[in-house]
Amino acid sequence: MRIFRWKAVTPLALLLGLMVIGWYFLLDSTVRRAIEVVGTELVGAKVDLAEAHVRLADGSVVLRGLEVTNPDAPMTNLVQIDEIVADLRLGPLLRKKIFIDTIAVRGVRFGTARETSGAIENPDPRSGALRRLISEWASSVPVPEFGIAGLTGVVNVAAIRPENLRTPEVALRIRTAADSVRQLWLGQLQSLDPAPVIDSARALAQRLQGSSLRSLGVQGVVRSVQSVRRTLDGVTVARNGIEQLGQSVGEGIRTLREEVAGLARARAEDLANARNLLQIPSLDAPDISPALFGQVALARIQPLLYWAQMAERYIPPGLDPRRRPGPSRARLAGSSVEFPQERGYAALTVAFAEIDLQLGGESAAAGRYRVQIVDFSSSPSVHGRPIRISASRTDAGAGPDAVHLVAVLDHVTPHIHDSVNLRIAGFQLPSITLPGIGFRMDLGHGVNELTLVRSGDSLTGSWLWSSSQVSWDRGSIGSGRVNDILWRTLSALRNVEVEVQVAGNITGPRLAVRSNVASAISRSLRGELANEIAAAEQRVRDEVERLVAQPIADARASVNEVAATVQRLVTQHQERLDEVKAELEARLRQLGR
Repeated sequence: MRIFRWKAVTPLALLLGLMVIGWYFLLDSTVRRAIEVVGTELVGAKVDLAEAHVRLADGSVVLRGLEVTNPDAPMTNLVQIDEIVADLRLGPLLRKKIFIDTIAVRGVRFGTARETSGAIENPDPRSGALRRLISEWASSVPVPEFGIAGLTGVVNVAAIRPENLRTPEVALRIRTAADSVRQLWLGQLQSLDPAPVIDSARALAQRLQGSSLRSLGVQGVVRSVQSVRRTLDGVTVARNGIEQLGQSVGEGIRTLREEVAGLARARAEDLANARNLLQIPSLDAPDISPALFGQVALARIQPLLYWAQMAERYIPPGLDPRRRPGPSRARLAGSSVEFPQERGYAALTVAFAEIDLQLGGESAAAGRYRVQIVDFSSSPSVHGRPIRISASRTDAGAGPDAVHLVAVLDHVTPHIHDSVNLRIAGFQLPSITLPGIGFRMDLGHGVNELTLVRSGDSLTGSWLWSSSQVSWDRGSIGSGRVNDILWRTLSALRNVEVEVQVAGNITGPRLAVRSNVASAISRSLRGELANEIAAAEQRVRDEVERLVAQPIADARASVNEVAATVQRLVTQHQERLDEVKAELEARLRQLGR
């Protein structure tokens, strides 16, 4: 008796052998391709990996030559990593989950050049939509302009024309509204005309004047009392209608007068626009700071908003179902929906990661860094613990003296709570050409401090640059009284602070900028050009006032005329109804006696 049927066992063994050999030789390329595909979808630009070595028996994965393209600069890498070594748990792999106990990263470089473009033909539409949303927000943030031309020439008030002002338009709209409601109220008064009720009531009162039980008899008194009461009811109904109209008129008049009061705001806006039209800059420090540093602030804040919202997309909070595009098919791809389990494994978990960065060269970032990531998970609600990230500089080849980063991403519950604090001391800050002035400010080495806190959909934070080694370059800016004043002021300024503050909704927070550069400019120009600025501003105010005074007066007169006319008629009707009501009540008391 044969134990094995070799004709069946042999092909099965060959098949299993081929599968093992295929797995052995194809697993590395499969992992490499999967990392490239998923990474490209995540970033919205090409992710390239040179090699992947997977050793399931040891539970280790080694990745070499990782390049992640910067989506905003396709010929530049966002990050380039020489080697990544990870130790995996084999149990979760059987459930198609990745659980990494430890991970080490070596040879990290930022901003390296690519040999080929990293742009992709069909980027993730959600990523593109997010970029467009943030770009639209940045375009909607008003950044004022600062120019000194209005301080150096003759102010031509003839350039201020009525069609460029908003106040006359608003005043005309108020007058039109006043005329419309006047006609409406007069029409309602006419429909509520109490004259027939008043005439009927007075006729009844006069007919019953001097009447008595003897002259009317019992039945006549009863009929007269009933007639008086019916007439009183009609008077009350008419009185209530007039009273309701009077309340409506009062509310409408208050609204119109509030709009008239709002003309003061329109006049202030026209004055500010006239100043801009004639290039007379505002010399208030809070107005100068956004003009000088607003565009720089927007350029720095936009990537923060993008990655903050990308973190929510790929590390979602709570246990809500995760939706993602389904696999490519010949027809409709559809969507895949994943329902996280409260007790289990996330799709990707990293219990502990230590990254040793050594950046060479002589740039500001050169040196050694140590980064630790604890409890990273693609589904924090499943893992049950927030993500904690810390980083510090251990050895400075050049650049910053100290780097300290602490970040906590708490997406365990549906209410997100993230916080980031980054402080870099001795950092090479950027050089900035001041808009409207032209001088170049080299901030040198200083402190770069970023603080962000997100709670739900609300974001608050600040980004501070501080330096005591500032140098200035006048460049090709010629001489002139204002230019010379600004150069004397700024070239003597060695300590500079620029702070960008954000607050509001994560999709479009409010932006504010503060800087002592603006304060120095404001003080020096106001001190040196006080008389010239005051004279120019007075001429602008006089011209704007000349053009808006009459429209404002006409609007106010129209509202007052409507109030006087309609309210006078309402009061007259009310008084006449009250008089006839009093007469009828007197007759009723007389009949009662």
